[in-house]
Amino acid sequence: MNYMNVSRILCIGNELLIGEVVNSNAAHIAKFLTKRGYFVDKILCVRDDYKAIANEVIAAKRENVNYLFTTGGLGPTYDDITIESLSKVLGLNLVLKEEVLLKLKARAEARGHMFNDAIKKMAYLPEGAKIIPNENGAAPGADIMSDNLRIFVLPGVPKEMRGMIKNYISNVLPNLGHYYQRKIILRGIGESGLAQTLKEIASNYNDIYIKSHPRVRFGQYYIVIHIYVNDILSEKALKHVEEAADMIIKRFSQFTKPNK
Repeated sequence: MNYMNVSRILCIGNELLIGEVVNSNAAHIAKFLTKRGYFVDKILCVRDDYKAIANEVIAAKRENVNYLFTTGGLGPTYDDITIESLSKVLGLNLVLKEEVLLKLKARAEARGHMFNDAIKKMAYLPEGAKIIPNENGAAPGADIMSDNLRIFVLPGVPKEMRGMIKNYISNVLPNLGHYYQRKIILRGIGESGLAQTLKEIASNYNDIYIKSHPRVRFGQYYIVIHIYVNDILSEKALKHVEEAADMIIKRFSQFTKPNK
């Protein structure tokens, strides 16, 4: 991709890799970015390990990624090392954020908890980072600019991550406004009966993406055809989505139930 909207998602946490926690964060962030016109090139998952985190940050910079979203590893425990790892690989000092420290102290006091170094740890952010407030938890996120890579550091707790997306990211990340999609529901036909036609239609366009998704609901099998803009720079992409949808509906009219 040669435009400034390439995004990557890096989910950090051993619990994700042993199957203890389902990675719903990645799906939420990817959907948010796609609908705002951003291209997500990869979703990655690594352990709470400095080398693993550092390697992905270095790769993102080398591969000209514009936005890197990380989740997880911001808490008070020994294995929450995301902030420290990012600081180290980016060559930034850790700085104590007084406003975060005061909030953490007040939060601990309100809950009857003794304030300690584990809690204080969450008040440190990389030098130059902007604070992303956490309205649903303790550890703040961070907004870091390093050369041409902007890193949004988010918590792993879904409610906290979603709050930051809604209250911070959606306000600072421009909505490119070029996303458009069509969905067509087909009943009474299998994917194999669609494959060749979808391939032929898709080959006519390089700015949209066509994907079939088999589904079962209440014991009934059906297929959702998802057609969406894949190149926000294409002036004809929206028109091509409509053209492809019309061709599919015409070709499979006896099986179709269009849904925008």
